[in-house]
Amino acid sequence: MPANGSAVELVFPVPSPIPIYSLSFSRLLTRIKDHQRYGSGFRKNGSRPWQRGSGFMLRFKVHLETPHKRSIRKAVEALQNGQLIIYPTDTVYGIGCSLYEKKAIERLYQIKGKSKHEPMSIICNSIRQASRYARISTAAFRLLKRCFPGPYTIILEASQEIPRLLLTSRKEVGIRIPDSPVCQELIDQFGPPVVNSSVNQRPDELLNEPDDIAARYGKVVDVMLDAGPLPDARESTVLKIIDDEVEIIREGKGDLQRLYL
Repeated sequence: MPANGSAVELVFPVPSPIPIYSLSFSRLLTRIKDHQRYGSGFRKNGSRPWQRGSGFMLRFKVHLETPHKRSIRKAVEALQNGQLIIYPTDTVYGIGCSLYEKKAIERLYQIKGKSKHEPMSIICNSIRQASRYARISTAAFRLLKRCFPGPYTIILEASQEIPRLLLTSRKEVGIRIPDSPVCQELIDQFGPPVVNSSVNQRPDELLNEPDDIAARYGKVVDVMLDAGPLPDARESTVLKIIDDEVEIIREGKGDLQRLYL
């Protein structure tokens, strides 16, 4: 175990039961240093130390309320290298990538089996940051103040900062500001928003066991922040603002009573 107390595992997805092989810390440090030095590139001898979707996933244990910054940093480095990460939120586990990495966004659509006409949300760390990526009217601002941070996704008109790849024909974007120290620290360290989708593939599915999540995504996702099973794991409540009127798209974990406070 590292000196900072955060456990690290290297996950190799294979047919069930899923064995998880723990590297010695010295070997793991070598792999991490390779990643830091070469990103998704090659060593001088031609070998590739860190491939996108290479069949293994680094898994870092994090505490939901007091995440260690060094563990979060590993996920940030993956985002900076155009890779995909899995992380806990205040609803369910999310899978995401950098807003400005086109190939990573395309991979995310492919992995989730989504059409590019289906919207994804972005995770921001504040309403101020969200205002760069969505057009927020006075009425929308009041709603965001009531709901964020919290288990809501609010669909707004997208600004020109949103890549065209993420835009539907209606040019909208879903905004998430989770009540989650992990997500807050992730965006604080990374900077831009993270394109976000849940790890669930179907509306009636709930993946909440980290081992199950690793078994499904370990071959295609590079880093997982593992906080164990999430308490009260439910999808977010999705709201849409149309002409300053609120439309309820999906009832979820977010309390609808907050709309009327």
